[in-house]
Amino acid sequence: MPLTPRSFVLAATYAAAGLMLAAPFAEAQDLHPSRRLSPVGLARATLADDGTYVSVGYGRPYERRRDLIFGSEEAGALVPYGERWRMGANEATEITLTGDLTVGGEPLAAGTYSLTAVPGPEVWRLHFNSLLGLSGTARRNPESRQLEQVDLGPTDVLVITAPVRTLAQKVDPFSIVFKDAEGGVDMCLKWITTEVCVPLRPVEWSIQDALVSERHEATPSAEEILSRSIAHHDPDGSFLSQAWCLSFRETRPQASDRRSEILVDVPGERFQMKRQAEHNVAGTIDGELCEMTLDGRRDLSEAERQEHNISCQRLRLMQSYYVYLWGLPMKLRDPGTHLGEVETTDFMGQPVYGLRVTYDLEVGEDIWYFYFDRQSAALVGYRFYHDEAKNDGEYIVLTGEHEAHGMRLPASRAWYTHQGDRHLGTDILEAVKGCDQIH
Repeated sequence: MPLTPRSFVLAATYAAAGLMLAAPFAEAQDLHPSRRLSPVGLARATLADDGTYVSVGYGRPYERRRDLIFGSEEAGALVPYGERWRMGANEATEITLTGDLTVGGEPLAAGTYSLTAVPGPEVWRLHFNSLLGLSGTARRNPESRQLEQVDLGPTDVLVITAPVRTLAQKVDPFSIVFKDAEGGVDMCLKWITTEVCVPLRPVEWSIQDALVSERHEATPSAEEILSRSIAHHDPDGSFLSQAWCLSFRETRPQASDRRSEILVDVPGERFQMKRQAEHNVAGTIDGELCEMTLDGRRDLSEAERQEHNISCQRLRLMQSYYVYLWGLPMKLRDPGTHLGEVETTDFMGQPVYGLRVTYDLEVGEDIWYFYFDRQSAALVGYRFYHDEAKNDGEYIVLTGEHEAHGMRLPASRAWYTHQGDRHLGTDILEAVKGCDQIH
């Protein structure tokens, strides 16, 4: 089977299943901290010469010997991934804008909004909502005076995504701060070692900035940005010309982590995989030869093969999946790949060049978009659609780089659905080495 985007997408389906200062910088400040276990915080920053400012009022919870703040529900996290959080404590966080702004690149009219978040391991969703006076994500019924949960979806005014960063030093309690940034401020949420920042800019500055960029920064051609990206990630052409063993950890929602090792040998048409989970599955492809084992056994019943999805067809799909996955952006030079237009855009709040890619029908029918850092040309993410009009398919966020043998490979890949931004899983690269076989 050729190593194509079509077989990659099929294999991906398998893999996924398993405010107190007038300056533009202000640290959060407590008000009456003795009255509550989680004191009140207020942050404010001025963004424009006309006095336009943004202020945030929120509760500041402490860690208080909790073992895990952000994480999976199964691991007992205080704030589980995928669940809407009041972004603080006590009453819901509220944000006030005295002028029209862009938030994460999206326009938001002046006004006051409740602000909640849906955390994830690599990306958070921030929801700006028109309902005020909430207690967390609930409202008090005026007749019964009881708190009742509210479906906030219909009253969301703006929903944006922002990447997660890891802090070197612990922050406690939870804090919202404003950091000075070009043309405005960045609003940063910090707790323990997690930080999420969102750019806030006056609308006038954002429009002017876009016009200046368009006039003074020539957009590179598709070939130029691809060549620069390959030079960044694999300048010697090593990945597709030698045999490599990769070790990584795969996390999946509502499932135990699993560890995998793979051998990728493109010129030798060899592939090996060893996956350690509740059961250990291993497989080898050497040209036309294909062998698979379960817990070291080759003599498997048909029931075992079906239960654990063990087949040479699936193993070849996984070969395509991993070679294409780890071979990007180099694989964009494969025959049957058509590079489209390059546009200046943003991905997860980061300014990028976006490259649209299509393929010959025998290679793949999906439409892909690849996103490159404007300065380094590093690949920072990509997305694919089966039917773009339906907003189906997935997007992948790349975080960090693993440097080995002159190559820079993404250290982490997190997968999400376009519809609902549902987190499918994260792959974390732990080791890369030259090798002939997995031991």
